[in-house]
Amino acid sequence: MGYREYEPIAPCYRTPIVITGFEPLDLLEGTLMAVRQLEQGRAEVENQCGRAVSPQGNLEAQRMIRRVFEICDRAWRGIGVIPKSGYRLNDEFRDYDAEHIFELGTIHGPEPAICISGQVLRGLKKPHDCPAFGRECTPQSPLGATMVSAEGACAAYYNYDGIWWCCRPRQGVPDVNFIHPLESAACDLPRPQASACPPPP
Repeated sequence: MGYREYEPIAPCYRTPIVITGFEPLDLLEGTLMAVRQLEQGRAEVENQCGRAVSPQGNLEAQRMIRRVFEICDRAWRGIGVIPKSGYRLNDEFRDYDAEHIFELGTIHGPEPAICISGQVLRGLKKPHDCPAFGRECTPQSPLGATMVSAEGACAAYYNYDGIWWCCRPRQGVPDVNFIHPLESAACDLPRPQASACPPPP
């Protein structure tokens, strides 16, 4: 697909959308374009990556997908079934369809009861709201989809968001400690204000 599919979304939700490349300058320029839209009160789709992305997308690839696949309902881990959100091989390629060959039927992938990755995926909760975050659930032993992927929100919070300077009063003198992400989830202190802690050594 290209970016025409996004064009109805931006005004509907009054949210700027910018398509960018993956290079550092692409991301910087894309961020600038989004900020300018916000400052100007616009909500449009803009294409920063014109060298690779077109409004209509790769038409040949789309033709091949339409030939091989058909749209179907799909269950998404942590969310549930979303109508017409997936693809399956059409009847012409049925002999290559693992679901048909192995008679898999409906595949269920329930999350553990303690896991809230579905709510994280929908933007209803933050990773650190999960009671399993950083304890039972880590990148080494993930419970939910958002910790399984290195790009998932929980994995990102685990690896980066938990790093901060934490003040522990000790005889009236702040004791500055570096909190590792693994320890931060169990830290019993609130995240300090920037002005409350001395700068790192």
